[in-house]
Amino acid sequence: MHYYGTDKEGNYTGYVSISENQNEYVYYKVYPVLDNGTTNKNDDYILIDLIDNPFSRRPNNKTFEGWITDYEGALITLDTDIYVRSIKIPVTYSDNNPENININIYAVWTTGKTFNFDYNWSTTFNKLDDSGFHPISSYENVYESPVGYYHQDTIGWFEDYPDGALDANGNSLTGYCRSFRGCTIYVVITDPDESGPYYILRNGRLQSYTL
Repeated sequence: MHYYGTDKEGNYTGYVSISENQNEYVYYKVYPVLDNGTTNKNDDYILIDLIDNPFSRRPNNKTFEGWITDYEGALITLDTDIYVRSIKIPVTYSDNNPENININIYAVWTTGKTFNFDYNWSTTFNKLDDSGFHPISSYENVYESPVGYYHQDTIGWFEDYPDGALDANGNSLTGYCRSFRGCTIYVVITDPDESGPYYILRNGRLQSYTL
């Protein structure tokens, strides 16, 4: 895993400190493969807690907003209760063994509020936002591939379940649909151009997800 202090467009770079010009971190680690409680390897993944911002020397007038990646199918989330960013990375196999994952993580820098100290601490801090999360006024769209997520489908009575089909609880479905009304199934997406709606398997349920 390669963390970059430079954003993906190469416009802004953060460094460790005023006296330390390092702007990259590289980690080599082994993680357990998570299988969503199913035997279908198409939805296997690893889950990693990302490091917090290690770059105290930020670009001028910029603040750290988070991390992005260009790794296909990877999903970065933020737990706002404990302020931990995590990344879910799909696992691929070769000869039934998980392949090595090489992933790049890029810092995202956004315009922040900066003020010069005017010899009065109270008035200086009053100009800044309170700690916490605040909306930003602008952003850049980053393409996120639907590969690795799920689409919903319905098959008819006595129709065979396709390979890798799951029910709403993430359980593998085999055999055929026994409901006269038909059966709702979820199938992992392999086509990067497939349109939504999309679903993600989270906490034992298929939930709607927006890219």
